[in-house]
Amino acid sequence: MEKYIESTVLDSMLDFKVNDPTYLDKINSLIDWKKVKSILDKKYRWTKNTSGSRAYSPLLLFKILLVQSWEKLSDPQAEFALKDRLSVIRFVGVSVSGEVPDHSTISRFRSRLLELDILDELFSEINSQLSELNLIVKSRKEAIIDATLVESSCRPRKVVSDIAEDRHEEEDDDADTPGGGSGGNNESKITYSKDTDASWLKKCNRAYYGYKQFLCVNSDGYILGEMVKSARESEVRNLAPLLQRVNLPKGTAIYADKGYSSESNRKDISGTYADMIMYKAARNKPLTGFQKFHNKAVSKVRYVVEQAIGLIKLHFGYTRSRFIGIDKVRLELSIHCMAYNLRKGALKVT
Repeated sequence: MEKYIESTVLDSMLDFKVNDPTYLDKINSLIDWKKVKSILDKKYRWTKNTSGSRAYSPLLLFKILLVQSWEKLSDPQAEFALKDRLSVIRFVGVSVSGEVPDHSTISRFRSRLLELDILDELFSEINSQLSELNLIVKSRKEAIIDATLVESSCRPRKVVSDIAEDRHEEEDDDADTPGGGSGGNNESKITYSKDTDASWLKKCNRAYYGYKQFLCVNSDGYILGEMVKSARESEVRNLAPLLQRVNLPKGTAIYADKGYSSESNRKDISGTYADMIMYKAARNKPLTGFQKFHNKAVSKVRYVVEQAIGLIKLHFGYTRSRFIGIDKVRLELSIHCMAYNLRKGALKVT
């Protein structure tokens, strides 16, 4: 059974209508958390803590992970916020005068959530509720795709000169050319740090050691899906895997930059999706007038995904991962994406 959070007189005072509700109060009233709880309860089997007492509710712990994204909190900082900040106390649902989960409990829950393999289901439920509120408009059939680099939490033991480079404008469109296309998959010989899933990539004369994170957003900027790969993985080879994860309706227009431009990608989406991938000039093969016009039209829409990436990095401080290993980095990104959509939806509701 779950740990019972006993309400006190002071807690009742906090439940009165807030004159100036925070975004946390708005999010709390926006979502039917019982549906989220049912997804967690189906698989969550840890009913007792290490001392044998009742464990905290998985929903309570899940909400803490969301707060960590919004407020850029480490596990110890989140523990302190649960004791100190009334808006966080109200949102999470702990007692202002009772016990709160400590930093080790939060860390263990994160690992257990990864074991449960329910991130996609949680993400889908949150987006579904936002759709029911007409915040995510299903009738809009545009999907905008892009990738960004996030550095690993671990530095490698040494730097090497043989590093895969990000795409160049003059590269051939053929994704099957060894080492060609966007990003390249050539290995760098290096003695790695503890984060062996991360890799090197050189971009704009700077070397990054980390991960490449792919996002798919709709035309309103809500995130529909995500995917994490090693930094050296090319965009051009990962369009199809991302589309398989997102499961978009037939006829959706796929907007993407030149990094996804290849004959194989255009063939893959043909007949299922509308091709709005930017064209890329090849050596001795300049763009035609139509291709230039097409690229200009796509660029007017593509800014939406770049805006989402920029806001996550700015407001969530997500330029560097806090965890080791691609699975935990993917969990981190998924929580950030859910948090981003929830806050975006709450700020639109008056």
